Amino acid sequence: MKKPILFCLILVAFSITQNISAQKIEVLTSPEYKREGPVKVEVIPSYVPLYVVSVKKLPAYFISGEIPQSFPKYDQSITKAANKKIAIEWCVTPSNRALLTEDAKDRIDAKLDEWNAKSNK
Repeated sequence: MKKPILFCLILVAFSITQNISAQKIEVLTSPEYKREGPVKVEVIPSYVPLYVVSVKKLPAYFISGEIPQSFPKYDQSITKAANKKIAIEWCVTPSNRALLTEDAKDRIDAKLDEWNAKSNK
């Protein structure tokens, strides 16, 4: 009785080993990627100011405590110095100067004097 069980076990073991060795292993290759030329990527600066002066500080320059609609916005296409000049020219206009606090007027006058001193050299 032990011989048929042993025979069956050997037969099962033989069929399992044949089945395992007969399996075909496929090696997957990576797909070919289409190679394209370099791509130009425009990087947008993380922060572009709204005005030349900080939005937190600017309202303190005006009597009303609010930034007027006509105050020039920061133009990203020109330099910061050019943006400052535009803002100061806006502040020098008599109708706009009336909107400024005394401290802001003094700062603007000092900046204008500094620019005039540089241009006279």
